[in-house]
Amino acid sequence: MELNRLEKLGRRVGETIEEELSERDELARVRARLEGRVRARRKVPALAYLAPIAAAAALLLAFFVFQRRHLTVTVGGEPSAVGVFVAATAAPMPIRFNDGTEIAVMPHAHARLVSVSHSGARVVLERGTVAARVVHRANADWHVAAGPFDVHVVGTRFDASWDPALEVFRLDLHEGAVVVSGGLLDRGSRVSAGETLRIDVRAGRMDLVKTSTLTSAPSAEPAPPPSPSSSTVESAPPAPATHAAPSASVPARTWQPLAASGKYNAALELAKQVGFGHECDHAGPADVLLLGDVARLAGDVPRAQEAYRAVRRRFPKSAHASTAAFSLGRLAFERQHAYAEAVTWFETALREGGPFARDAAGRLIEAKKAAGDLAGAKVAARNYLDRWPTGPHAALARGLHSE
Repeated sequence: MELNRLEKLGRRVGETIEEELSERDELARVRARLEGRVRARRKVPALAYLAPIAAAAALLLAFFVFQRRHLTVTVGGEPSAVGVFVAATAAPMPIRFNDGTEIAVMPHAHARLVSVSHSGARVVLERGTVAARVVHRANADWHVAAGPFDVHVVGTRFDASWDPALEVFRLDLHEGAVVVSGGLLDRGSRVSAGETLRIDVRAGRMDLVKTSTLTSAPSAEPAPPPSPSSSTVESAPPAPATHAAPSASVPARTWQPLAASGKYNAALELAKQVGFGHECDHAGPADVLLLGDVARLAGDVPRAQEAYRAVRRRFPKSAHASTAAFSLGRLAFERQHAYAEAVTWFETALREGGPFARDAAGRLIEAKKAAGDLAGAKVAARNYLDRWPTGPHAALARGLHSE
């Protein structure tokens, strides 16, 4: 009997212990489940918040990449790149961008595409007329440079002309507004829709009027791209050669009207009949510069050099002499690829100042780079940005300066 009681008591104690252990296990399991839920709750919000944040970040990144993407460009319907020279003959030559912007180089005009970025492009008008239709968008930054002038555009429609022989700039604004700087415009001038800005550099005159009140645009027969001079740059120009006086049967200086109308070959032939050398030795500085431009645009590099050097010899320390130095640099750079000679002339034009100082500084960067003087090009780029941070060559200068 006693044994039976002990066995019953032992079984009861064992069952109690098992129940206690079972309850503890159940509590442990409950606690684990609760902790798991808490952890899950902690994770779910994180994922819930991270997913939309990640999606938004992806959208922003895509938008940013799209906005920062460089524009693509075609010239005459063919893919093109920075540095292309555009010469239109009988029909306009369109420069088109993938944002819808179009800059048409009109017949007989010459232009260069200097730079293209995500926000716009820079086009240098060498001579003639361009018709621009720039699409307005956020952070747009377009520039058309013509002679010593720079047209800063955000979104608008306009025609710009530059006659390097006469040094006359004209802007007809059809829509929007632009800011024109450089040359005679120290602080820049705002031009609005329906207005025409005309600047005669040689006369030092600027007119900003309603388009309807201005007579027809000047013949802006663009001056063909620079033609480099082949001879070595001289610190002291050679003594003037003795030239025979013009024939009495030929009226003097009949070539100027032809030059003003853009008939450069005919003007050069008449100047030869009159006596090209005689004109260089006796005409005024503006006429001799014009004569050099006529020869350059007609493709006669030696005679262009003769005229420009005559200006520097006869009218030293003048604005005309500085312009002649710049023209000699263009001849050296573009016609004969004599880059070291071009560097010397551009440095001279920059040092002497004048209406083409900014252009000389920009072309100096190009000439040093083409001559293989990368260190010198970087110095020229830094100097350019210090003086003209928004000039036509600023993009090129920044690219070099950051290398």
